[in-house]
Amino acid sequence: MLYNIASHGVTPARFGKRLTYDPVGDFAFPARIGGVPNIFMVHPSMPMKTLNLEDQAIDVAPASPEEFAAHGKAEIAKWTKVVQDAKLEAK
Repeated sequence: MLYNIASHGVTPARFGKRLTYDPVGDFAFPARIGGVPNIFMVHPSMPMKTLNLEDQAIDVAPASPEEFAAHGKAEIAKWTKVVQDAKLEAK
């Protein structure tokens, strides 16, 4: 099983105790096979100044894990279509 930043980083940070799984204790990580650098950017018009949204009383994410997952699935579908329509191929 491959994991990504969403299942083991972003989602636990966003939903905390509401998660139905432990992102560390419920999984065994036998080997790392790669990595991808991540960057966090927001538009200057957004009110957040740090990554700790709770301290700033800002809630910009969906209210439930299901809504969060639905957004991720929609983005994957959208960008898959963009790649297919542009006839892009991995090399």
